[in-house]
Amino acid sequence: MRKFLSLCFVLSIITLVQAQNPNTNIDPYVKTYITDTKYRPDAEKQNALKAESAWHNFIAANGKWNVEFNELSGKPFRAFGKGIATEGTTIEERAMHFIQNTIQDFTPEANEYVLQSITTSKYHYINYTQQFEGLDVLFSKATLRMTTSDYKIILFGLETFADINVNTTPAINSDAAANFASADFAITVNSSTTQPELSILPVPKSDNSGYTYKLVYTVYVKTTDYNNIPGNYYTLVDAHSGEVLYRQNDVKACGAFLMDANANIEATITDNPLQPTEVRGLPYIRVTIDGVYYYADENGVLNLDFITEATEAMVSLRGTYGQVFEGEAGMDMETATVTLLPGDNYISFDSSSTATSREVSAYYHQTIVHDHAKDLYPLFSSLDFAQAIRVDRTDGECNAYYDGSSINFFAEGSGCQASALFNDVVYHEYGHAINENLYSFLGDFSGMNNGAMGEGYADIWAYTITAYPIIAQGWNYSSSSNIRRYD
Repeated sequence: MRKFLSLCFVLSIITLVQAQNPNTNIDPYVKTYITDTKYRPDAEKQNALKAESAWHNFIAANGKWNVEFNELSGKPFRAFGKGIATEGTTIEERAMHFIQNTIQDFTPEANEYVLQSITTSKYHYINYTQQFEGLDVLFSKATLRMTTSDYKIILFGLETFADINVNTTPAINSDAAANFASADFAITVNSSTTQPELSILPVPKSDNSGYTYKLVYTVYVKTTDYNNIPGNYYTLVDAHSGEVLYRQNDVKACGAFLMDANANIEATITDNPLQPTEVRGLPYIRVTIDGVYYYADENGVLNLDFITEATEAMVSLRGTYGQVFEGEAGMDMETATVTLLPGDNYISFDSSSTATSREVSAYYHQTIVHDHAKDLYPLFSSLDFAQAIRVDRTDGECNAYYDGSSINFFAEGSGCQASALFNDVVYHEYGHAINENLYSFLGDFSGMNNGAMGEGYADIWAYTITAYPIIAQGWNYSSSSNIRRYD
């Protein structure tokens, strides 16, 4: 049911026994080509990319958009804003016209894009991958989101590459690749099988100035360790040098003895400004250790048995089902750098960071209403992603809203409390997202278009959680004030 890391996936870099030290749980056979394992967006680089002509020309033609760049490729990793008109007779034609004529400064390689999927619910979701000389470019993706009513693009993201330069003739054959892939194992290797297709792997340069490109074989190495646990290692082997560039075990082994180290990540949560606050776990919160993402469970608890000594970690105010930003255009996210030790770790996120009560409370309550919907509709997955939450907006007052891609809350002012401090307001706004997507899931792809009914059903999502008939009691500070009441 979960889209990202459950407990077993949290332990994805662990095997039960290390080959040469059975007391160590870190998998010695896992490898990665990522050297900058603690990457975070750099404000100076982001601003420099925004100042370049490609983005300047785009916003001059299309108005203000928000963007976060891939600093290595210089392309927008995610950009979103007011809808941009498209041309064409089919969705695919409109999408490609946008790629080739509206964001063409970022997509000189557009002729290498291969359509992977077009799905439709409230929006059309169009996804491409990239091929170079007929070979798949691994981990490449171009994505667009288009409105269904007037075919306007409201979001795009480019994880593609314009400067690929690689010899596509291998220097070693597939048998040699299989041997290189399995050569360093000290446990039993049952088989090493090379896939027939070669691929292109973009590898970040060590100085973060861009990418180099490797021709690679994909090899699966099947093993059995000392505890008779099978392994199936997805391995990328350089087709010119034989170097193993990347290796991950597709078998995730979870055992009771792997539950020794815990991180309990908590924050002080506001349900309503008129009520006392409570310290609660932050569900599904993300923790980064050595560049690897781990996600807590629904109680904010993370099991990390490989922590055998003091280890630095970064906790971010984002998780499986939400990520929080401040203001109408901010892209920075609250983080806390902590030290994890073997045993139990209790982390107060709001004490360890500069996060406000509005930020942590809105995050917490979005996960609550997400799970409430999943309890009722377990197969409903349209909102199983980190939807944006924007708090303390100052471009309006005394309100909150859902805009199709994020829920938004205005700051305190003009006689109103900060709207993010009301749990039922968070539930209501996320309820609009549920209404929009659940109708499509249930078979009506036009969504919920009746405005009054949409407001009413959004309230239902709220008070079926709170079991309280008054929505936003204390909205104007007094307990007699509210938005709506049903008693």
